[in-house]
Amino acid sequence: MSMKTLIVYDSKRGSTEQICKWIAELLSNDVDIRRVSEVSGLEKYDLIVVGSPIYMEKPLNSVLNFLRDNKDKLKEKKVVLF
Repeated sequence: MSMKTLIVYDSKRGSTEQICKWIAELLSNDVDIRRVSEVSGLEKYDLIVVGSPIYMEKPLNSVLNFLRDNKDKLKEKKVVLF
């Protein structure tokens, strides 16, 4: 059985987006990459990878908001943060 993966990110200058693409290349399963503003349908994914650059010692607010707004759905998934 194939594991469906979603890589969710936000990026200011493109570095985090590039890392997401590298992660997707390494995974041998079905992978979608979306900015946090484009995410819908978390239910269909088994693994959620969340990425954000760090500014002023914390992730971007858009990523923090995504995590907060989806915490109940994410509790039921395997989640990786970077």
